[in-house]
Amino acid sequence: MIPKTYLKQNKHANELPLVLPICLYNGKRKYPFSTSIYDCFEDATMARQFKLFEHFVLWDLNNFSREELLKNGVAALFETLYKESHTGDFTELVQKFAPEFLSSLDSSYLSSSARYISD
Repeated sequence: MIPKTYLKQNKHANELPLVLPICLYNGKRKYPFSTSIYDCFEDATMARQFKLFEHFVLWDLNNFSREELLKNGVAALFETLYKESHTGDFTELVQKFAPEFLSSLDSSYLSSSARYISD
């Protein structure tokens, strides 16, 4: 679906852009699973021979304190809210950091984000 949508929106494109598979995790504990799809196969050795899959990049938000996440520029508010979303206790974060966060963004970033959320 993503490649079809990209090519439809970019009519002059003949190729797809490079896509880096990343898993952004915000569970209550550190990420407990393997990042290798091969671990899902009964015969992992044979599956590896085909080299169809590789490890994905894992950004486990549990490895970062709130203070560390808040140093990440335009991603800071999103990362922090995402990390703490299961607690439901982020009103203070929004009130404290949203104005600064929003003022650092240009209108194209905000409109792209709104389109992404609405899709």
